[in-house]
Amino acid sequence: MGNPGVYSSPTEGWAFVPFLGAVLAFAVVVLAILYWMAGPGLRIKAALFTTAALVISAGSVLGLFSAAASFEQRDNAAFGKHAIEVQAWAEREYDVMLTRDDVADLVDGRSVSVESRGVPVEVRLRPIPNGPGVYLVHLGGAPLQ
Repeated sequence: MGNPGVYSSPTEGWAFVPFLGAVLAFAVVVLAILYWMAGPGLRIKAALFTTAALVISAGSVLGLFSAAASFEQRDNAAFGKHAIEVQAWAEREYDVMLTRDDVADLVDGRSVSVESRGVPVEVRLRPIPNGPGVYLVHLGGAPLQ
């Protein structure tokens, strides 16, 4: 297992599809309002358009909730895997023990206190310039040895 690299959240998804449904629902609502305003002869069509708009809106809202929940699940799974990789890498490369909370703080750019050679030190993750990896550095920027 090599350098875990910089964490990136899995952002691919289809959340735009329910959004397009919401746009379609708005268009159907406009048509329904026009049919309602057109007069009593078109009340059945107006009722059908109103029903369609409600169904499309409900589906879009449920789709957006599902997309958000799916994204959260993928992000939690990806971060859990990344945290394990960072913990193993830090122990192997620097002989430093990190908790999952430490990894979360490091990924968010905050420093954490670790014990290195029996001495507590504050460290941060820093990306390797022009590379995909990271390394642990002291707050002053010097690499942890």
